[in-house]
Amino acid sequence: MAIGSPAPGGGRGRDQDVACRRGPVSWGDALLWQDRDFRQSAWMTFSLWLLVLFAYGVGELIAGRYGFLADFPIDFVAVLIVASLVLPAYPLVLALGRRTSVERWAVLGVACLLISFAQSVVNMFENRILGVIPALSADHFDLIRQRFSRNFQGHLYITFANVALIAFIVQVRRSADGAVALAEARAAADRERLGALRLQLNPHFLFNALNSISSLITVGRHREADEMIDLLSDFLRGSLETSDDTLVTLDDELATIETYLGMQMVRFGERLNVGYEIDPSLADQLRLPNFVLQPLVENAIKYAVAPTPGPVSLTISARVAGQNAVLEISDDGRARAEDRPSNVTGMGIGLTNTRERLAMQYGEAARLETEQRPEGGWTSRIVIPFPTPE
Repeated sequence: MAIGSPAPGGGRGRDQDVACRRGPVSWGDALLWQDRDFRQSAWMTFSLWLLVLFAYGVGELIAGRYGFLADFPIDFVAVLIVASLVLPAYPLVLALGRRTSVERWAVLGVACLLISFAQSVVNMFENRILGVIPALSADHFDLIRQRFSRNFQGHLYITFANVALIAFIVQVRRSADGAVALAEARAAADRERLGALRLQLNPHFLFNALNSISSLITVGRHREADEMIDLLSDFLRGSLETSDDTLVTLDDELATIETYLGMQMVRFGERLNVGYEIDPSLADQLRLPNFVLQPLVENAIKYAVAPTPGPVSLTISARVAGQNAVLEISDDGRARAEDRPSNVTGMGIGLTNTRERLAMQYGEAARLETEQRPEGGWTSRIVIPFPTPE
C-alpha cells in the first residue's frame, strides 16, 4: 500500500508567535516537543494519516480483499514515517512569515516536491519488504518507475494540501495574536489616557481648594482654614491610595464626596445643605470610576452655592432605571441660566474631563447630561450601565 503525505499541524506557543512577528524562527526551536502547539500539530498530522490507513483498510474490506491484514504492521510503520516527513513544513512556514506571498509559495512548492519524493522512496522500500517489487534493481526498473510515479503523484497532491493548511493555520494564529497584541496596546493607551485625565483633574481641584483656603485666611477665618487643610489632606490621601483605572463602589465614591463637602461646609457654613437619596442596592454593588462625581459636586458649589447669598440645598441621588444606574447632583441655586455653561459645551475642565472618562470606560453606554430645573437650580446627571460591565 502507498500512503501519501501527512496532514498539517497547527498552532504555536505564544513566545514563538512573538518571535515569528519579529523574524525567522530556527527549526530547532520550532521542533522542540516543549512547544505545546507543535505537539498538537504533530498529533493532528499523525492522526490524519492513521485515518488514511483506516480508510484504506475499510476500502479493502468492502472490496472483499483481506490480504492487507497481514501487511498491516509494516503499513502502520510506513504511515508514521511518511507522516513525520511533513513535520518540517511547520517551522518552514514560520520562518517564511516575513516573505512575500510569491516567495513563500515558491519555497513551499519546492518543499512539497522534496517531501513527496522522500515519501515515495519510503513507499518503495515498503513495497520491496512486502514483495510488491521483487528487487530494487535494473531488472525491475519499469515496475519501480511505474509505482514510484503513481506514489509521487498521490503524495504531491496531499502534501501540497497539507502544507497549504499549515500555512493557513499559521496565518490565522498570527492574525489572532496580532489582534490580541493590538487590543493590549489599545488597553494600555486607554489606561495612560485615563491617568492623564485624572492628573488633569487633580490640579484643577487642588487649585480651587487652595483658593478657598486662601479666601478664609484673607478674611481672618484661620480656624476654618486649618480645618479645611486637614480635610484637604484626607481627600488627597484617599486620592493617592487609588490607581488611575480603579473602579470603586458607590459607597467609596460618596465617602470621597463627603470629605470634599466637609471642606465646603467649613467655607460656607449654613449656606450649604446637603442631602442624600441613595438606592441601597447601588451602595455596594455599583462600581464606577473613582472621583467621577467630584467634578459635578464642585461645579454645583461653584455655580450654585458660591454666587447665591442665601442657603442652597444640594441633593446627591442614585437610583436604578432599567438597565442603568442614574446618579444626579441637583441644586436649587438661583444663578441665572446664562451664567451656567450649556449642556453641549460642558462645564469647564471638570465636566469635560468626566465626559471623556465615562466614554473611555463605557463607550456609548454611558452619558453625562446637565439641565436647568423648572423650579430653579441645576441638575447634572450621569447614566451608566448597571450591573457594572466587567
